[in-house]
Amino acid sequence: YQLGGFDNIRGYGQGAINSIRFLLLSTNLEYEIFRDKEIQFKKSERHTTLHQFTLLFLLDGLFEQDRLNIHSQVHFYSSLGAGFSFLITRGGKKHLKVSVYAAQPLESGFFPVIYLRSTVFNFESKI
Repeated sequence: YQLGGFDNIRGYGQGAINSIRFLLLSTNLEYEIFRDKEIQFKKSERHTTLHQFTLLFLLDGLFEQDRLNIHSQVHFYSSLGAGFSFLITRGGKKHLKVSVYAAQPLESGFFPVIYLRSTVFNFESKI
């Protein structure tokens, strides 16, 4: 397996860790701030709203072996990070969640990695 990057052990480069066996522990703590606060823009008939502001804290831990032998050395990787997210709603139907956060590997010699993720979804779509 190639581990590292946005979806598993954040703070490490995409595919930076090669592994045969692994145990991944990933924790996200989210806290919504400004619960009743909305920022609205109205440039046409449809208005755009920024809302659901959230703080994010993350902690990842990885135990892995990179050799087939079950008695081979177990390596440990960990990272810690923080960030924020918010939701952009256009016309009450289309939604874009934007998340920005930084993750820092806890081993020496690594620089923090900054992530930007956006997710588009539409509550009014028919399946």
